[in-house]
Amino acid sequence: MSIRSVLCAFVAACLCATVEAADFQFGVGVHVGQNRNGLAATEKALAQLGVTSFRDEVFWHRIETKAGVLVFPDSLKDLDQLVTDAAKQGRRPLLILDYGNKLYDDGGQIRSPEGIAAYVRYVRFVVRYFRGRVDQFEVWNEWNIGSGGTQAQKSARYGSPQEYAALLRAAYTAIKVENPSAAVIGGAFAGYDYNWIDAFGRAGGFNSLDGFSIHPYVFSEGRPVPQAPTGLGVVTGIAHMQLAMFAREAAADAPFKPMRGTPESAIQHLDELKSRIDLLAPGKNVRIYITETGWPVHKGALGVSEETAAAYLQRFMLLAKSRPWIAGVWWYDLFDDGDDAQNKEHRFGLLAKDGTPKPAFQALIDMQSLLAAPSRPTVAAGGNGRVTVTVQRADGKRVTASWLATGEQRMEVTPQ
Repeated sequence: MSIRSVLCAFVAACLCATVEAADFQFGVGVHVGQNRNGLAATEKALAQLGVTSFRDEVFWHRIETKAGVLVFPDSLKDLDQLVTDAAKQGRRPLLILDYGNKLYDDGGQIRSPEGIAAYVRYVRFVVRYFRGRVDQFEVWNEWNIGSGGTQAQKSARYGSPQEYAALLRAAYTAIKVENPSAAVIGGAFAGYDYNWIDAFGRAGGFNSLDGFSIHPYVFSEGRPVPQAPTGLGVVTGIAHMQLAMFAREAAADAPFKPMRGTPESAIQHLDELKSRIDLLAPGKNVRIYITETGWPVHKGALGVSEETAAAYLQRFMLLAKSRPWIAGVWWYDLFDDGDDAQNKEHRFGLLAKDGTPKPAFQALIDMQSLLAAPSRPTVAAGGNGRVTVTVQRADGKRVTASWLATGEQRMEVTPQ
């Protein structure tokens, strides 16, 4: 099999007619709800990036500190203002409804009838509070890897898909009661445990959501991960995206595979996930929300360079938007979470903790006109293995980004 034929098979998932894409959201994760980042600095950065959304969370334990008494606290006033300002600016927040509460089920993942009833009261309170300002809510965060669970629950090998499906079903009804037009996003799924997805589907999980969210981190897939050349030159309004898109195979007729740990590998996983969900929920056409993804730039195993992170952002965003079933991407995250250069959790930000922009920050700014374009990009494969992505911007101008699948470490971006 030639490299052209296997390449065509890979990109077939995104070969489609131009369709309306006004509903494609692009945003970032912020931690204003955790009081990690200031309101003024966050709003300034969101305006510079031109994002259409942001993702934050409203912790249950802040809302209900006394059993049965729900109050919106002063500790969330910055988040409240951020949401209000976003609504005025036409930006659509995505709020997470998490985690447990020490008053119920030992503060872990909610399982008991009493705990589910209490969680429903909290959900209804939050949705009612933000009615008119927020119309999309995500139920929990990374339940499938034990997030929000007690140590005992985590020792029992993470959260049950059946129990999550039950919680999601109750939350779905509660959200729709308070705001029938709100989008209920289920999953917030980390990794690629397809057995978990299958069990969730068999438990009826896909009947209780308007979209399924996933966090397709692939940086842990291992080496080789190519490093970008220094510097990202700006060409026709978007950063010049370099790096090879795919690995060169040892032989021309060898199976064609995306390089591990790259945006193309993440997109391949997403294509597989979408096909699996379509089998589990036939006829429902479940849309995928990528509510977290990114590459850490820490100085340690699996860390990438700042330039690589910037190039990966652009490649992933373009390929994600080419899929009509992807509702949006929320990059993780806006600010670094700490100052430890060796800690990967401290090094996902587009901005340093002190607000200094990184190359990825400018790379996302340079993508504004393409991500906000009214149509989806088209992706095609040429006779020599060249991948071409074409986007028609709102001003009618077409921009083409192309790169070779043979290992050439350069992407060309040209206007038409």
